[in-house]
Amino acid sequence: MNPLEYRSRHGRVTVDDTGIEVIGYGGGDGLFLPWHSIGHMYLSGLGRRTQRARIIRLRITDGRTVPLPAPVAGRWRSRAFNRASDEIFRVWRQYARIRLEPPQDEIPRGLR
Repeated sequence: MNPLEYRSRHGRVTVDDTGIEVIGYGGGDGLFLPWHSIGHMYLSGLGRRTQRARIIRLRITDGRTVPLPAPVAGRWRSRAFNRASDEIFRVWRQYARIRLEPPQDEIPRGLR
């Protein structure tokens, strides 16, 4: 798969076969999330007026939630955002289907 890149004024996101790279996240050097570390992806409203903007949030296996800086929908019915988010979700689901083993829990069963 050719890498997909999405940009916004808040940062840049690159999606490929290995995972998602987030540049501009928190003002640091960036963040790379391999597919096996992403437990769940969902669309979320941004700010108080959730009818006006949407973003993609990732829930990673260590419990953190990471908002993607791109793509971002300035309007609720943005066709470009819908196409971009559909593609990101498609790649994530494709990886989830071929994953051979489930994500490993950091806490052993005997200590829960």
